[in-house]
Amino acid sequence: MDLKIFDNFLSYDNFEQLKTNICSVNFPWFYQSELNPIGFDDVVAYRNDDDHQWDWYHTHKLYDNDKIASEFFEPVYNMIIPKIREVSEYHSLMRIKVNSYPNTKIINEHDQHSDYQFSSYGGILALNTCNGFTRLHDGTKVDSIENRFFIFDSSKSHNSSTTTNTKRRVNINFNWI
Repeated sequence: MDLKIFDNFLSYDNFEQLKTNICSVNFPWFYQSELNPIGFDDVVAYRNDDDHQWDWYHTHKLYDNDKIASEFFEPVYNMIIPKIREVSEYHSLMRIKVNSYPNTKIINEHDQHSDYQFSSYGGILALNTCNGFTRLHDGTKVDSIENRFFIFDSSKSHNSSTTTNTKRRVNINFNWI
């Protein structure tokens, strides 16, 4: 599957509503780090070194393992999944997760990882513009631009990054087959 990038993916009103809800002080965030005792499902990427000071982020799972995991699931699902169906093959949702990466003094790239070990679609919707990015297995860098949605093969290696020019980098990650 080839990389597909869609700028201004959602209508202005839908995007602003989504961004306002998720970037609100009332939206619950959950700290994740390489040292997560539960397992590696929510870590940025496993690292085997001593530099853990920036290797963390906040997440909020909306949907995972065939279960709704958050009260925020329905509005996100209803707003975005119909748009995904317009631009991509779509059979079954696997996960929706909201990510918030920290501001750091320099941009730090996390280690490469793959979301699943079988061919699957990944989609990322940026909720803010910043100098953070996602790097794909072939070296392609997709910049975080507000309301940009891109689709890629999430079984291939990719990585996220921190940001230096905003307080945080916020996106919504989708996985489907």
